[in-house]
Amino acid sequence: MERLSLLVDEHVPRVFTGALRSTGFDVTTAQERYGQESVDSSILDDCAETGTVVLTNDRDFVRMANERDHAGVVMYTDRRFRLDDPTNAAGALVEMNRYYSKDGMANTVEWLDNWR
Repeated sequence: MERLSLLVDEHVPRVFTGALRSTGFDVTTAQERYGQESVDSSILDDCAETGTVVLTNDRDFVRMANERDHAGVVMYTDRRFRLDDPTNAAGALVEMNRYYSKDGMANTVEWLDNWR
């Protein structure tokens, strides 16, 4: 199955981003794409146009996702999950990706914590 394309916002630690890349995900950081300053609503709209799923722990994306079309939002809340064991967190995303295709993620908010 094709891996999801992900945009990780500035709240996602580099160690988690690195684990995702080493697992085969196409990952771009918000800083790489937009520079130092990025606006959450613009990120979500841009990702909708490019078919890129947003990975975040910022609950503002969940609220915004209920107000507009988007390519998908993956939300996580467990700090230990992403910092203490980023490989396990990346594995959870692999499991989630087995269930969701790129098109299947459209207008979906999925909680990564549920895929451990």
